[in-house]
Amino acid sequence: MQQWELGSEVRLRTTLGDEVAGTVFAYDAPAEVLLLKEAGAHNGVSNLRLLATSQVAETLSERKPVGPVDLELPVVDEDRCRRREEKALRLAEQDYDRVGVGVSKEAQAIFEALSKTLPCKWRKKTIVVLVSGRAPLEGWKAGGDPGGQVGRGMRRATFWHAARTRHVQQAVRASRCSTAS
Repeated sequence: MQQWELGSEVRLRTTLGDEVAGTVFAYDAPAEVLLLKEAGAHNGVSNLRLLATSQVAETLSERKPVGPVDLELPVVDEDRCRRREEKALRLAEQDYDRVGVGVSKEAQAIFEALSKTLPCKWRKKTIVVLVSGRAPLEGWKAGGDPGGQVGRGMRRATFWHAARTRHVQQAVRASRCSTAS
């Protein structure tokens, strides 16, 4: 088992074939864990990478520290972390709301195409398109227009037909490309 000296500059190859480089920030032999401090994308920012030593295939280079080793932990901006977490949670909720439960792949594909240009959401198995200044337009259903507004129903029927036609055309083009190769 290899021992790493704190403050050493190392370049390692993992068992997955990735190369990682950094300063040995901590090494726990009993737990077989290595903590590398890597240069971040911005000045003064650094990343900490935790590696299981069993995932290190080989040490490509190692340079021992010459002077005193800086083992100061980087400052963590807790407000920034909280904001990033809140943003990530909001995005995850939005992604979750964009997936229809119990709908076909075709319906999900139509929803995704619609949502690129129009605000829409799922209401059970119905796509609801939100139009500003008007009531939401719900997906056309067999049995007629639920609101009794034929003109609005015709717009919906035309819209669904166009969306479905585009989806089918894209699928046909994709199948032609895959069979041609």
